[in-house]
Amino acid sequence: MSPTITLFTNLFNPTVALAAAGDIVGTLSVPTGLPSSTAQTKPFITSLITLVTAAAGIYVLWQLVSGGLDFITAAGDKGKIQQATQKITMAITGLAIIAGSFIIIAVLSFVLFGKADFILNPTINSITP
Repeated sequence: MSPTITLFTNLFNPTVALAAAGDIVGTLSVPTGLPSSTAQTKPFITSLITLVTAAAGIYVLWQLVSGGLDFITAAGDKGKIQQATQKITMAITGLAIIAGSFIIIAVLSFVLFGKADFILNPTINSITP
């Protein structure tokens, strides 16, 4: 058998390809700090969504307070009043985007999975080999 035919046969033989891939890659372990099983994935995703939402809410609150203080201390300066008004408007817009994203996720989740909270509160089944 010529080397070209052997190479061609080995490429399209799934048994040989799987054995060769296992030899090349070896066993992979999950990096530390990441969930190692599907049972730990749901709390990880939920915590991540909660953290991002809380951080966005705190930032919006800070922008509202900062814009209000800028408005109060503007002392009649039209440029500062306009900046403060713009900051407050952007903070309210950001809050609407945060709330709207939850509504969009709930609608998409209901349409795709039949449960309004499926994407935010996923049900992850483990796969057994």
